[in-house]
Amino acid sequence: MEKNIKYIENIFFDAHSMYADAIFRYCYFKVGDREVAKDITQDVFVKIWEFLVKGENIENMKAYLYKVAHNAVIDFWRKSKSIPDSNLSPLVFENAQASEKTELRAEYSVFLSMLKKISEEDRDLIVMRYVEDMTPGEIAQVLGVRENTISVRITRAVSRLRDIADGNK
Repeated sequence: MEKNIKYIENIFFDAHSMYADAIFRYCYFKVGDREVAKDITQDVFVKIWEFLVKGENIENMKAYLYKVAHNAVIDFWRKSKSIPDSNLSPLVFENAQASEKTELRAEYSVFLSMLKKISEEDRDLIVMRYVEDMTPGEIAQVLGVRENTISVRITRAVSRLRDIADGNK
């Protein structure tokens, strides 16, 4: 049993070291509150630990983590009974140089205003694909649909966003 616990610990700590920042960022983008995002991230990893200790196998850790995080964010919004104005927050500015911040804020503001004009589903797809750099296969696992369906939805979401950027909508 001791060897099994060590194996589980290794899997868990590897997952935590590789994905904790990305899961936090995903949660922060979705809830817009740093402390809430930290709590949700912690809950996600507790659930992963509990799942592993039960002896369950996780084939794609990244996709499974995002699925658990996605569900945890949905649970958070159900409990709070309110929806955020934006799924994104100025986390992008933390690592920017002072000279870049003004330009980044202007671009970010335009980006946010365009994102607000598309559906929540399109926003989620764009954030997962282009902000979180998830593959269509990973997004499909998170959302529980076929990879081909996700690829088509991403293409359509980008097209709608492009139309907005071009001023066609």
